[in-house]
Amino acid sequence: MPARRSRYLPWVLIAMAAAIGALAVYVGRGKDPTPVKSAPAGNLADDVLGKARGLMRPGGYAGARDLMIAYVRANPDDTQVRPLLAESQLALGQTAAADKILDELLARAPRDAGGLWLRGQILLKANEPAKAMEYFRKAADEGGGPGAGAEIWARFGEHLLAAGQREAAGGYLARAYDGGVKDGRTLAGLGELALEKKDYPKAADYLAQASSLSPDDAAVSIRLATAQFGAGRTDDCAITLTQALRHRRSGELLMLMGQVRQRQERQQEAGEAYAEATHFAQLAGQASAAAARCFYDAGRYAQAMKYIDMAVALQPADEALKRLKSSIESARFGPASAPGT
Repeated sequence: MPARRSRYLPWVLIAMAAAIGALAVYVGRGKDPTPVKSAPAGNLADDVLGKARGLMRPGGYAGARDLMIAYVRANPDDTQVRPLLAESQLALGQTAAADKILDELLARAPRDAGGLWLRGQILLKANEPAKAMEYFRKAADEGGGPGAGAEIWARFGEHLLAAGQREAAGGYLARAYDGGVKDGRTLAGLGELALEKKDYPKAADYLAQASSLSPDDAAVSIRLATAQFGAGRTDDCAITLTQALRHRRSGELLMLMGQVRQRQERQQEAGEAYAEATHFAQLAGQASAAAARCFYDAGRYAQAMKYIDMAVALQPADEALKRLKSSIESARFGPASAPGT
């Protein structure tokens, strides 16, 4: 028995060693890192987009780009992150890289609104406006995906407005407004179009909203005041102009203030507004004549004389101005002093 035991013992030990080795391999394998797999397009894409959007500002674009490039490499079929990745590359001046990403995106999702819009922007920068507008229109009319909808309608409406296609622009801007886009540019565009159609109440409504967002925008203030004036809201118009003139002294604002004060029968103040407007060369002729008339009606003949002389010098062939000058001279000095008497 002892001899038999000693004969089989080495084989038992070898078997046990093999079993222990196999167990070690198994346990060791259990501790290996999980291989990297393509990430699901759901929550992880949303997380990446959220972090990247938080970086999309000067100084942060490169970080946003690198974060999204890593995601796209792990998820080659992605269509969610690529639009923002291309946008970050454009912000960094990397047009060729953005173009490549957009090629990849549109190969996978030909109607992706964000991708179509960005391709249009690249073409616009390349001085190909006609092709750019084709992509903008396709993004607005046919585009799908997260970027589709009201925001793109608003921006396309702006491009149409700038291109002089005003009727079409109004349609897209109105759709955007109804879809919840109420930023300053959309509101200003709608107000401008309503003003052109002399729909003063609607124009005043849109432009008042736009002005509340950009109170120092002189162009918006002028249009708002014009709409209020046209709607017969003279006092509101005066308030708008007073506030606007605190931000910027504009000839157009001063001329409109003159009209408002005339309507309010405040001729002295009207004359003062027109008098200040004469400092703007392109308005000097019109403003000096208006100032002379208002000061004359207010009985301020010396001031009227100053501005009628300016008006006649700038418009020597205007017979109506010559007659007004004669009337001012008669009022100031008496009929005997008027020329020709």
